[in-house]
Amino acid sequence: MFYLADGIYDNLSNKEILKIIWTCLHNNNKEDINKQKIVEIICNEIIKKSVEYGSNDNLSLIFIAFDNFFNNHEKIEIILNRITSQDCESMII
Repeated sequence: MFYLADGIYDNLSNKEILKIIWTCLHNNNKEDINKQKIVEIICNEIIKKSVEYGSNDNLSLIFIAFDNFFNNHEKIEIILNRITSQDCESMII
């Protein structure tokens, strides 16, 4: 579950945020990296991408990762393949 400040949503769509999450999970979901580190990587990537896209507003985020979150990167990929940009705008992450 994410709570994102408008400074992030001003520059990133839900689909772009989902892509960042999926990429981070896919690239870092290894036995030797703990879950806290993966959450840190995801949060840092979202903030980094917002700054790259020119945000100068509040870039706060709260990320609550439930245990099953780390086993769902395949589901995130399926969602990304099925949704359109319009569908994404109405999603709650």
